[in-house]
Amino acid sequence: GFAMLEVGSVQMKNTKSILLKNIFDASLAALLWFAVGYAFAYGSDSFVETGKNGFIGGSGFFYQGKGQGTSASPLTNTPFAKTYGQASWMFQWAFAGTAATIVSGAVAERCSLYAYFVYSGVISGLIYPVIVHMVWSDDGR
Repeated sequence: GFAMLEVGSVQMKNTKSILLKNIFDASLAALLWFAVGYAFAYGSDSFVETGKNGFIGGSGFFYQGKGQGTSASPLTNTPFAKTYGQASWMFQWAFAGTAATIVSGAVAERCSLYAYFVYSGVISGLIYPVIVHMVWSDDGR
């Protein structure tokens, strides 16, 4: 949907660039969400024990848990989380990619490809996960 909207809003010579950026957004968002994004968003932090660092999660990197209890990834610590957690990962990945893609329409034809790749990585791998942690995670405060 976004790709067709953006292609209709730019000059014909920039059509391939816009489509490439949309594919890149989805791919980079998937890699970053897998590696660090979901852990930043839903990983455990030490806020409950110390009152500090309710800002970002710190466990569950690369879709893995570190044992049981509060140090385990939300994806691997219970049988319920193994099914719901995977669906939640996919759902939130779609929004991480969408967050970057929405802004791509605003900067179409206005920034360099390198700057766009950097921006896309930062928004998919850091900005969106931090917001998710603070708003939707049980650990975020």
